[in-house]
Amino acid sequence: MASILVLFLLPFITFNSYKNLGFNPVSLLSFSFFFFICLILGWIGSKPVMYPFDFIGLLSAFFYFFYFFSQVFMIIFFYIYNIIKYFFMCTALYKFLKKIFFWFPFV
Repeated sequence: MASILVLFLLPFITFNSYKNLGFNPVSLLSFSFFFFICLILGWIGSKPVMYPFDFIGLLSAFFYFFYFFSQVFMIIFFYIYNIIKYFFMCTALYKFLKKIFFWFPFV
């Protein structure tokens, strides 16, 4: 039982100063949500096609595909964000604003 508890606590215990996205709490929550949806889909697949089960299947299938689409949209968002950040870093406006406002968001 303790070994299973250690496996569940392992992502939260790190000794590195750098944490990648796998140890991000939002990423952990997102993956846990995805795992839970996969379990629901497996359970719903064994049930007959009746009112509560087909509605739960539709909702869980929606959230299953929403997980992958949200990942694609986040990749596109960060790609566009990096292009805008690079554009601002190459302009004289960025250098001027960096001197005046040290908290400028594209620093």
